[in-house]
Amino acid sequence: MLFYYEQRAFQDFIDLLEKTFPLSLIDHDLLSKLSYSYLQLGEMELALKYSAMSLALDLDNELALYVKLKISLFYSLFTSENKNDTIRLARRYISVKKFKGHDSLNLLAYAYATNGDFERSIYFQKKAIFAAELDGYNSIKQHKYLKYFEKGEIYKDEFCDLK
Repeated sequence: MLFYYEQRAFQDFIDLLEKTFPLSLIDHDLLSKLSYSYLQLGEMELALKYSAMSLALDLDNELALYVKLKISLFYSLFTSENKNDTIRLARRYISVKKFKGHDSLNLLAYAYATNGDFERSIYFQKKAIFAAELDGYNSIKQHKYLKYFEKGEIYKDEFCDLK
């Protein structure tokens, strides 16, 4: 949950952008920042709208893909909608972001888990643990997620950790 002042800052940014520029003049970077601001405020429909507008102008806009993936993961946790898109979006986001090592493997494992494919989720999570240890990172977090995946559960706070 965002603190009051963080929420206020995102809302002020949205207000300034919408009052200053007509939507036809806003470029894909501003649209993606607008979508991210709405995501931070919990306004999923508006975040998705502006993310889609940004991606229409630039298919590889990293921030807009992030917003779309984050919303897809969120909906996958709580509804049966968008489950087929989650893994595709995760792979696309990883390729655009050029994630290397444990970060990309952890994200992919989580996407498979939200899709109900815990066998693949465990496979990628074990690879994430190995990669984290190989890179000298603490793998305690990855081990925690692995325990959940092995029980066929999802660590729902991971949704907040995807930043």
